[in-house]
Amino acid sequence: MAGGWPPLLTMTACSTIAMAWAQPTMASPINLWVGPEQVPCFQAADGNCLLVRQVPQSHYSLWPHAIAGFTYAAGYHYQLQVRPPDAETTAWTLVELIEQSLAPGPLEAYLWQLHRYYTSAGEVVKVLPSTTLTLEFALPNQMRGTTGCNDIQGNYQRQSQRLTLTVDSSTLFYCPEPGYMAQEVAYLNALTRTVHFQVENRELQLLDASHTPLLTFHAQVASGPALAYRLWELRGLVDHQGNWVPPLRQSRVTLIFDNQGGAIGFAGCNPFMATYERQASQLHIQSPMLGRRYCPQPEGIMTQETLFLEWLEVTASFEVRGNQLDLKTDQGKRVASFRQIVPMEEETTGNLSGSVAENSNGL
Repeated sequence: MAGGWPPLLTMTACSTIAMAWAQPTMASPINLWVGPEQVPCFQAADGNCLLVRQVPQSHYSLWPHAIAGFTYAAGYHYQLQVRPPDAETTAWTLVELIEQSLAPGPLEAYLWQLHRYYTSAGEVVKVLPSTTLTLEFALPNQMRGTTGCNDIQGNYQRQSQRLTLTVDSSTLFYCPEPGYMAQEVAYLNALTRTVHFQVENRELQLLDASHTPLLTFHAQVASGPALAYRLWELRGLVDHQGNWVPPLRQSRVTLIFDNQGGAIGFAGCNPFMATYERQASQLHIQSPMLGRRYCPQPEGIMTQETLFLEWLEVTASFEVRGNQLDLKTDQGKRVASFRQIVPMEEETTGNLSGSVAENSNGL
C-alpha cells in the first residue's frame, strides 16, 4: 500500500481471551483473581501470560506483567492485591496474597467406578460382576465412595500427580455373598497405599510409591434409563412449614439409583442405603439404612438430614426434565428437587449396594 502502513486500530486475541489491560494512572493497589493456568503470549517476557480478572466471574484477560513477590504455581486459583508501577518502582508488586485454593481438575470431574485392581504380585483382578465400587472427590478435600457393600467417607490431598487418601468412616454392613468382603478389604488397602495418580482418556489409575498400579477406574458415562446411574445432587426441598428451601451452605446431599432396585447416597452427614420400586413414573423408596454419625456443623444439618429421609420415604412418583429430578408425593406435590451432576455408566447386571444383612450396624 502506498504511503506506508495504515494505523493499527484493533488487536484480535487468540481464542476468546481479550488483551485489555492498561496500567492504571494511580499507584493505588488493585485486586486480581488469577486463573489456574498460563497461556502462550508474545507480550510477556517469558512468553507466557497469566489469566486474570478484576471482577469475579467475569471473563479472563491476558496479563503479561511480572508481579514482584508472587510465586505462581499452576493448578491453583489466587486472589491477590497488587500495586502498579510508580515513581519508586518499575514493576508490579504483590501487596497481599488474599487467597490460594486448589482448582478442580480431572480427578474432581467425574464419579469413578472401579474396573480392576492388582494383587501384591501384580496380578490383575476384575471387580465382581454383581458389585459396584466407586470413588468421588470434591474440593477442598472431601472423598466418598462405595466398596460394593459399604459406603465410605474420608479426605484427600493432591499436589501435582501426588495423591494421599484417608478413609475416616464407613458403614458396617456385612455382605454374605462370596468374595464381597475380601474384595472390600483389598479395595480399602489399596486406597491407603496410594501415593500417585494419573488420568488419561477418562481412566483413573491409582499408583503406589514406586508407581505400580493399584486400582483402575473408569469415568461414568450416561446411558439407559433416565433415573438410574446418574448422580443427583439436592437443590431444594420443602420444610415442615411448607416452604421451599435450598440445602444448607457447606452441605451436600446426593442420591444414586441403580437398575436393580438399589439406591445409595449421602444425606448431608451420613451415607445411606435403600431399596426402591419403580413402575413408569411411580417410585417408592423403602427402608433407608443410615449411618449413626452426628454432625454439629453446619448448624441445622441433622434436621435437614431427617427431613430429607422423611421425604424419601413418602415419595410416590418422580419426574425427570433434562438434568433435573423432582420427587413427588402421592398427591403430586413436589417435595425435593435434584440436579444431575455427573453422568454414570449403566451396568446391566450391577447394583450399587449389594445384599445387606438384616442385622447390619451403623457407623
